[in-house]
Amino acid sequence: MGAASHLRTTFKLSVMFKRSIRVMIADDHHLFRNGLHDLLDQIRNIQVIGEADNGQELVRRTMETSPDIILTDIHMPLMDGIAATREIARRKPDTGIIVLTAFNKEEPILRMLDAGALGYVLK
Repeated sequence: MGAASHLRTTFKLSVMFKRSIRVMIADDHHLFRNGLHDLLDQIRNIQVIGEADNGQELVRRTMETSPDIILTDIHMPLMDGIAATREIARRKPDTGIIVLTAFNKEEPILRMLDAGALGYVLK
């Protein structure tokens, strides 16, 4: 299933079953996480179910909470977003992963996509 198709299916299912899209945010910058969390809280049908400030925490929390979508940075301490994405894609393949990055460098973005991310957005 392609990235756009996966996101459309997730949205359709959330509307059909009248449930929110469950989102996890992972970024090592506390202010960015809080701001994104506050922004997403204002959107109907989106529920932020957790946050992580490193890749290890992201993997652990994903296994515990099973979000529909993960918004994650590439560069994080302990385990970077690439390794975390690879692990989550292997263990929870139905979880959509979107990369949020401030770096417009092709190589790490391609590595994230190869690891299982559906797409990326520049911060």
